[in-house]
Amino acid sequence: RGILEQPGFIAGLANNLRKQGKLAEARPLAEEAVAICQRFPDRIENWAQNSSYGALRDVLTDLGDDGGFESLVHELRTKSPVDEVQLSYALAGLANTLRAKARLTEARAAAEELLALCKSHADQFGPGLQNPVFGDLKDILTALGDTAALESFYAWRVQSFRAQSPVDDTQLNYALANLANLFRAEGKLAEARSLAEEVTFTYMNK
Repeated sequence: RGILEQPGFIAGLANNLRKQGKLAEARPLAEEAVAICQRFPDRIENWAQNSSYGALRDVLTDLGDDGGFESLVHELRTKSPVDEVQLSYALAGLANTLRAKARLTEARAAAEELLALCKSHADQFGPGLQNPVFGDLKDILTALGDTAALESFYAWRVQSFRAQSPVDDTQLNYALANLANLFRAEGKLAEARSLAEEVTFTYMNK
């Protein structure tokens, strides 16, 4: 399988070195993994790309390097044509890094740009990429205490999964459960019950 998985294994080695406190050795490996993803964007599996950008994020966070992902995002934005998928991975890393530094307003801007990419290029972003992206945005909105934006975000996810053909029941139920839990936390019990019953009905009729 060669190049399809290579960056994922390099990222794993970088993570092991990071956990041992060998950050100077871990950083070039994580950067190499990301560079391979950028050179062969159509040939690298999603799990390997997630691992590569995640390893770089963790190493840069441990090093206290706030500018690493900002530089990477800037570099990817200036390329022509822009590779939206690679930019999305970099934006996810930037959002996470900023969130870890409690720079929540900037983290939210990066995450919202990422969400806009997913919405405008839905054909390029399958669940394997969307779920980590949406998890980042959820965590940032939760940390900001912005329940209105979080409710709007969850509702949009439900609508987008319902619009798919065929409908992915697993993804739709996950989105419904998130929105139901949020409604319950806000005291909107009637709305929460309706969604929870829809999830239960779907599972019982599979």
